[in-house]
Amino acid sequence: MSYRRTIVTLPGGTDYHPPVASSAPASLLPPTPLRGGAELAVFQGAGTCLDNVLMIWTEVEFIPLYEDQPLFAEVDQFLRSQGFLLHSFTGIATRRYKAFAQACPQRRPRRGQAIWTDAIYVRDFRHLEALSSLKLKKLAVLLDQVAGADDLCFEVLQLLDAREGTTLAPGYLGRIQ
Repeated sequence: MSYRRTIVTLPGGTDYHPPVASSAPASLLPPTPLRGGAELAVFQGAGTCLDNVLMIWTEVEFIPLYEDQPLFAEVDQFLRSQGFLLHSFTGIATRRYKAFAQACPQRRPRRGQAIWTDAIYVRDFRHLEALSSLKLKKLAVLLDQVAGADDLCFEVLQLLDAREGTTLAPGYLGRIQ
């Protein structure tokens, strides 16, 4: 597990990773620069700390950019085993193959090779009722303010309304319409 030697260089590439959101007092951990390709090792090393995490925003690769780097499928499989589901991608970076780029320098392919993306994972929405009301409230804020996931935020607020007799979900709809 080296992740140290870059085997593909992308223009404007970065080792910055968006924050991991947790239900710990900070709720949103500060951004942490990582060595490229180390995301899975970080998640595996988190141990029981992941039990309190409500949302994860991480970079994932579809083709290897670093030696021995785990790809999306491996990261996805591990996070699913920890009770998370993929919510969305924030956009997929693609590339042109060299021969095409040289032959048609002004044209992008209609569908280029997927390279990497940021992936947003949330606690499994099929089991949200297992979360405490406090965690549901924090998750709703993260879904609305960080992920921009209005629909899942509304679902969480409806669960809170049913549990606590509040009217958060209708109020939320009124605010976003």
